[in-house]
Amino acid sequence: MSPRDQAVRYLAKAALDEALLDEVIGTDRVSDEVVGFHCQQAAEKLLKALLAGLGISFRRTMVCSGRCKPEWTNHIVRSFERPRPEGID
Repeated sequence: MSPRDQAVRYLAKAALDEALLDEVIGTDRVSDEVVGFHCQQAAEKLLKALLAGLGISFRRTMVCSGRCKPEWTNHIVRSFERPRPEGID
């Protein structure tokens, strides 16, 4: 599978987690822990999509220590430091 195909696959899986979150956020029937778990899952799949799209190999367990170059880590951290859209805390 090409890096692009792998990235697209992870993006599609992240979208499924997001769709689930759209359905359950705001309801009292689902605990914050469950919502948080699916947020983490979506974030992990988005990170895997980014790595796959850049052609960076990783293990399925997403063990990154010792494998990621500092510039990759810095790029990822910078992407989370961007200003958030209005209304997002």
